[in-house]
Amino acid sequence: LGLLRFISTHNNHFSKEKIALYERLAGNLVSGLIQRRASDALKKSEERFRQIFNNMSSGLAILEAVEDGADFIFKDINPSGAAIGSRPRKKHIGRSVQTLYPGIQEIGLFTALKHSWKTAESVNFPMTQYKDDRIRSWMETYIRTVPTDEILAVFNDLTEQKKIPEALQV
Repeated sequence: LGLLRFISTHNNHFSKEKIALYERLAGNLVSGLIQRRASDALKKSEERFRQIFNNMSSGLAILEAVEDGADFIFKDINPSGAAIGSRPRKKHIGRSVQTLYPGIQEIGLFTALKHSWKTAESVNFPMTQYKDDRIRSWMETYIRTVPTDEILAVFNDLTEQKKIPEALQV
């Protein structure tokens, strides 16, 4: 912008060709600055997401529908989710939800995933006992399909909270 002001106040010293050249250069410079700022803002946003994803106490799984919703695969899972599922993150990525957690069919969670994926409606799946050969816990899950057609499943292990009222009844 300073270059354009300089040119406009001194335009009788420059040919029309040089003025046009300087205006194009200034335009390119401004365009480059705008792109750089947008790129920096995107990097900050991605880092903010990554920090939230990696440090939140709730489990967060990012799922993708396969075979027209016949199953869902893990695209990503945060450290809390991997810990709740008692499996390392790398054992989740690219694997079937039904294979890793076969109990989701029995409790209706798989149906809730399908419903959210097909309708894009949010589903608040209430506290339910999940069990399979490895895990027995009380879980609460919130499911949401996002515009990228991925499913976000935010879940909490409420087993310890569930034990408190049961202990009081004894």
